[in-house]
Amino acid sequence: GNSKMRTELDKLKPGVGLIAVEAVLRNWAVSQFQVAVVPCGLVYLHREKWRSAVLVTFAPPVVVNRAFLEAHGVRGDMRDAKCPERRSAVDVVLEAVRRSLEDAALITSDWDCLRNATTASQLVTAGTSSVTLRDWVGY
Repeated sequence: GNSKMRTELDKLKPGVGLIAVEAVLRNWAVSQFQVAVVPCGLVYLHREKWRSAVLVTFAPPVVVNRAFLEAHGVRGDMRDAKCPERRSAVDVVLEAVRRSLEDAALITSDWDCLRNATTASQLVTAGTSSVTLRDWVGY
């Protein structure tokens, strides 16, 4: 997902969910196989400046594995990509990734709030990575 020059995310395209579900299905016989999708948020302090300061945050991974697919009604023999259960599982993956991206990137109503939150987070966390922007601004 991206936000380009806006402070909110665009609708996510299904590619990440489709790839994760397909990878697990192709490795169904390997019961411990899993795909971890790690959402990454990039927040630029000055969006209009080339090479401006940037805050990079990583959200906890969204794990897709055999148990996850089985919980959503997907079986290893479901090879049709248009199968309703597979599409539903893809939608669940996308929603989980979207929630994680929102936590990692901080969705705000305007750029001033975003810039202030970024600055505050950099000052307070000073080298730690355990606090999200959302936690610091109470958004």
